[in-house]
Amino acid sequence: MTTLRPRRKKVAFRGTYRYCSLNAQKCIDQGRVDDIWSVMYTLIECKKRKLPWTGIKPRQCQTLKESITSAELLEGCPPSFARIIEHLTPLGFVDEPNYDSLVQWLNEDLQADPDANSVFDWQRGSSASFRRMSADVTGSDPEA
Repeated sequence: MTTLRPRRKKVAFRGTYRYCSLNAQKCIDQGRVDDIWSVMYTLIECKKRKLPWTGIKPRQCQTLKESITSAELLEGCPPSFARIIEHLTPLGFVDEPNYDSLVQWLNEDLQADPDANSVFDWQRGSSASFRRMSADVTGSDPEA
C-alpha cells in the first residue's frame, strides 16, 4: 500500500491550464482526484472538440472553471461523464476516487454506444494500403 505524502501549503504551477484541475491552477497541492479531473477535461475535449476555456488567458480559464455548471460543461457528453464529475466534486486531497466505479461507468457508456466497435479508417483495407497512408503522412517510402 502506498503512503500519501503530507499536503504542502503552496506549490508551483506545473501543467497545462486547459487540462489542469482547479487545485493545480490555484497552486494548491494536488491529490489523486486532481489527476482524474485532468483526464475528464481531456475526455470532454475529445468528445466536444474543445473545452469552454480553450484559447483564453489563465486567469479567465480559472474563473470559467469555477463558474461553469456541470450541465454546461457536459452538454453533449455521455452520462458517465456526469456521474464521474458528481463523484469527483466533493473529494479532497486525501480522498481516493473510486476507480472501479469510474471504469464501470465509462464501460457502461461504451457498451451502450452503437459506434463503439466501429472500424476506424486506418483499420480498413490491407496492410499495403495502411503503409501507403502512413507514407503519405510521414513522407516515407511505403515500400521500405
